[in-house]
Amino acid sequence: MLAAVTTTVATGCSSVDRRAVRDAQLDGAVVEAVVRDAVERDTGAEPEQIVEAVEQELSNQGQVRWWERSSTGGGSAAWQLLVVGSAEEQGVIGYESVFANLCVEITLEYTTREVRLTDVDCPEEADAPRDGIDADLAQ
Repeated sequence: MLAAVTTTVATGCSSVDRRAVRDAQLDGAVVEAVVRDAVERDTGAEPEQIVEAVEQELSNQGQVRWWERSSTGGGSAAWQLLVVGSAEEQGVIGYESVFANLCVEITLEYTTREVRLTDVDCPEEADAPRDGIDADLAQ
């Protein structure tokens, strides 16, 4: 038990915290793959059709807790979204449930079909769990 406490204090992050963050990162990777697939599937489509396809995919993803279009036009479109990871663990004091909030902006360049993810701060309207850990994109 002392080793686990020492590890938590030394790293500032327990194993359940790390699992919640990893869960959010994995869900973010799934969403990225789904968006890339939607863009590749509609290769001959007009930009408006691609935007509609991406937004349909975002709406259908259980991993995405909140999203909104942050910009469109000028050869690109961007969306901000929130993915929440979670992990649970039975500890010495009781049951522990941890959430990790991952907010990203997905940018799509129309001409190159490039999809980029950028880590952003969660906007207030995302209504992220207040006690959630701030997760970053996996490196």
